[in-house]
This record gives sequence, C-alpha cells and structure tokens, in this order.
Amino acid sequence: MRRTALLGCMILAVGCGPAQDQDAPAAEMSQAEAPTANVLEAFAGTWSMQALTEAGDSVLVDYEMVATASTDGWTVTFPDREPLPAHIVEAAGDSVVIHVGPYASALRDDVQVSTVTVSRVMGDKMMGYFTATYETEAGEDILNGLQQGDRIR
Repeated sequence: MRRTALLGCMILAVGCGPAQDQDAPAAEMSQAEAPTANVLEAFAGTWSMQALTEAGDSVLVDYEMVATASTDGWTVTFPDREPLPAHIVEAAGDSVVIHVGPYASALRDDVQVSTVTVSRVMGDKMMGYFTATYETEAGEDILNGLQQGDRIR
C-alpha cells in the first residue's frame, strides 16, 4: 500500500502541469505532446550512476543506466550483472519517473527489491531521488536516497 501511495505522489509531483484543452485540434495536441519527447531526448545516452544515502554522504552502489529518446530500451546494469529493464512511468517538465524491478538486490543478499526514481538532467549530469522497496520476511522495508551520475556516451 505504501508503495502505491508513494508512486502516486511521485507521479503527481512530476505530472502536474497545465491542463490541455479537450477541444484542441489534432495538430495542436501533437505539439502539446512534444515536451515529453524533449524530456526523453535530454536523458538519452549512457550514464555512470551512483545511489547514495539520503544524506548524500555515502555511496551505496554504482551502476550504469542506458536511456533512450523514447520510453523503450532503458536499462540499469549493476556490476557483474545482466541489464535490467527500466520502465518510464512518467516524463513531464524536466523530470522522468523510472521503475525497475522487482530484481535481486545489489545491496541485500537473497532479497527482492523494486525501485522508483525521479530524475532530472542538467547538461551531462543526472540527479534525483529514489525509493527502494525491499520484500523481506517481515514485510516491506523502504530505503530512500539520492542518485547522481555523469553521461559517459
């Protein structure tokens, strides 16, 4: 339940924008959709990323992210692992909400995790926030943190 509420809040925060006129001609509607494509184009490339503690003072894990100019083909790869598909939940303004998982945690042995990140790009730097939801024997365990990275290609 917490995961659904958190995801809803993230989408609401990123997706708030001016309402589109329902009576707008088709040509105007396609132009209105252009900002999403522009957001994704800004992310396109290969990124060397770090997940950090919420305070930003320690690196939890390094990983590589491949982003495309569309919602298809995004991946996250942890060291010595196969690429994981990353799903674009929302792209609006200058931000993208990305969901990955569930997958075997890179931090906790024998635990499945799903992550949701809200990221933005400034030039060749990506930054944002993540929420990792771990499925433990005692129930869900939530870890919040920061992410940052540099475009390498």
